[in-house]
Amino acid sequence: MKRAAMGRWLCIMLILLVPRSLNAASVTGFNPPPKMPNMDNLPSTLTSPPTSKVLLGKLVVEFERTTLGEVQKSAGGGSIQHRGDAGDSDDWLCYTTLSREQPERIWISSGELGGSNHTVGSFYAAVSSKATKGSAHCPELPAQLRPVSLGNALWLGSSLDQLKELFGEPSTKRGNWWFYSYSGKVPANGFDQIAILGVRVTNGKIVALFASQATTN
Repeated sequence: MKRAAMGRWLCIMLILLVPRSLNAASVTGFNPPPKMPNMDNLPSTLTSPPTSKVLLGKLVVEFERTTLGEVQKSAGGGSIQHRGDAGDSDDWLCYTTLSREQPERIWISSGELGGSNHTVGSFYAAVSSKATKGSAHCPELPAQLRPVSLGNALWLGSSLDQLKELFGEPSTKRGNWWFYSYSGKVPANGFDQIAILGVRVTNGKIVALFASQATTN
């Protein structure tokens, strides 16, 4: 009887939990930034940060200065999404770009160091499927915020020759990701600053980009 009761209890729990999980997914329409390879202990080989901003048309999104709310206001929409707590906390805006030959998705993110204002700390862009379309949680980026590029003119589709011309050999390679890392002091206040540029390479072309900057005292 105890086994039978336990079996009925487990069945009831599964019936209750599965619909809730499915419902949560449909409500949030979760579009988190893709997971990155482990970036712990990257060797620092650059003498200056690889980039400190992202250009959305004429809008300059500066790391550790521009807020997610400012980007959202300029875009006239977009949903600030959230996952995690404390050191794993992450807030972001997701947008879809359909104006190029192949659709692209970009994520503009703020982590724990972004504080309550959610200042931008990282950026991810990737070539997407040809079937990709804008959605409520990752809408199409408006025309006034296109084209998108890094402050150094590097972008998706750039060749390895272009990458090497700008930065030389990578600080390290992990899988098909090339990482360029900078670690130093901010001249104005002596604070510690770490900046990372990651590019995922396929067939000699950049198919994903990641950039981040963090300053601590």
